[in-house]
Amino acid sequence: MSKSSIFAAFIALLMAICILAPPAVGDGISRIEPEQLKERLNDPDLHIIDVRVLPAWERSDSKIAGAVRADPNDVSSLAKSLPKNAFIVLYCS
Repeated sequence: MSKSSIFAAFIALLMAICILAPPAVGDGISRIEPEQLKERLNDPDLHIIDVRVLPAWERSDSKIAGAVRADPNDVSSLAKSLPKNAFIVLYCS
């Protein structure tokens, strides 16, 4: 299995956890508290990805500044676009 396939599978797992079971955290996946995220907002290695479905994202008044919205159904494109050594935060609510 290639590195890009492994990375795509990892991103798919993170998104599935976020979408299907928000409170669940698996092995190798850390939950970050809002205060911890605020402390890292100026970190150039930080990538915040909003993976809410489009209707939920459009209705929301709450969006993290600097976050990029990604279609949760297009995991392969998302995985290819992110640096492999980045600190990635996915959020869906």
